[in-house]
Amino acid sequence: MDSILVNYQAVIQQIFNDYIEFIGEAEDIQLDLVIDLERDCFQHQRS
Repeated sequence: MDSILVNYQAVIQQIFNDYIEFIGEAEDIQLDLVIDLERDCFQHQRS
């Protein structure tokens, strides 16, 4: 019984780690998009 619980916790931990990693990458992508948008707006204002 204990080994099933340990395996379950390991699986949950792995899913959690993958989720955190995914969210981190998603935030980086969002940040890049925002920077691109701001740069585009700035260039349009200057021209």
